Amino acid sequence: TRVFSRATVAYLRRRAWRHLRELARHVPDAYALAATECLAPYVDGDDVLKGNAPPTWRSWLFHQILFGRSTRFEVDARATRFRNRPKAASPGAAREESHPELWDRVPRAYVRVLGSCRHTLAQRFAYDAITKRAPDALKQASHAEVAALLGADDARIVDLGLQELRRRFDPKHPDLELVFELAGSAKDLVRNFGLTLLNESARVWTRDLA
Repeated sequence: TRVFSRATVAYLRRRAWRHLRELARHVPDAYALAATECLAPYVDGDDVLKGNAPPTWRSWLFHQILFGRSTRFEVDARATRFRNRPKAASPGAAREESHPELWDRVPRAYVRVLGSCRHTLAQRFAYDAITKRAPDALKQASHAEVAALLGADDARIVDLGLQELRRRFDPKHPDLELVFELAGSAKDLVRNFGLTLLNESARVWTRDLA
């Protein structure tokens, strides 16, 4: 059953990106976090490769956020589609995401991307940013945002989260709610890490009978 016509879908796609552009212009500090929430629903396999098309050729909002400044692609705005530009040069060190300066203004948004997004291209974008350009991003993130990294399928992302939690952990003043959550994880690596923290903070929590 067709619920919306193609024209309506295309309008809503363009309107979603227009909203983010308006945020970038009028509320710049909100852009990166809002873009993160827009990236979260996308997963690998949303687009099936077809002809001269990039792997995000139908994912209008996703592509605009991560590749909006790229010179490798050309856009068919009417159909809200992308295709590879013939003989396009490699971007090299040039950044391809839209409004890169706004991402750098809110580095913790990169951590949010790693914790909430499951698309490989989104994860690669955020991982490269944290390891190459924004080393303090993890320090600015909340405990919950860092803990979310432990749910990733990529071992490198999980390792980033574990290293940051280790840096923050104070056995004399432990965040027991977080420690218990880690110790109860289904992932062996995360659970063992949580049990280690639980052991190191035993002098604190064993004093509480409850």
